[in-house]
Amino acid sequence: MYAPQSPCSVIVHLLLKYPILIVAIGLAAAVHYVSPYALDSEKTVILEEKIQKEFQSQPKLATKTNKEKVYFQAILEAESGNQNIGVHPDGISWGPAGLTRIALQDVLNKVPACQTGYEGNLEKILKDPVLNRQYGEFYFLDLVHRFDDVRIATIAYHEGPTKIAMLLREGKPLPQNYIQLVEKKRRK
Repeated sequence: MYAPQSPCSVIVHLLLKYPILIVAIGLAAAVHYVSPYALDSEKTVILEEKIQKEFQSQPKLATKTNKEKVYFQAILEAESGNQNIGVHPDGISWGPAGLTRIALQDVLNKVPACQTGYEGNLEKILKDPVLNRQYGEFYFLDLVHRFDDVRIATIAYHEGPTKIAMLLREGKPLPQNYIQLVEKKRRK
């Protein structure tokens, strides 16, 4: 059995184990859903059983979540070759997930329990390959929830959600280079 060590570790564990929560209700709502259980391991087990039961009863959502996992793995390949690298050549994205400070801050704003120990020092998360992947995945799943489309979420992951939302509102075409690269990596 998983033995949580902090509220953040329980939240991270549950959200990575059941990403459908993020896709279905959004990151902030999913964190709110699991956070009351963060300090009580018995309640965590009950919550996991409840999530698993719901997950099994909704095969379409399960398929959707698997699609997001495949796309995120392709994003890791596109960003870094899934390698534990530091700062990218662009100078603003970090680590295997190509996470930026802005994207990380967005996730931390939605997962307040995970800010403990990192206030004002985002480099700790950006430079840690495991945390970089986890927070990158949270960010991507939140974009999938926001745009309700894995391809648009993938483009927004690279270009920024504000820019993509503006292009969509204005009816302008979305940049295609990054999604083409990710889909090429996905097919390998």
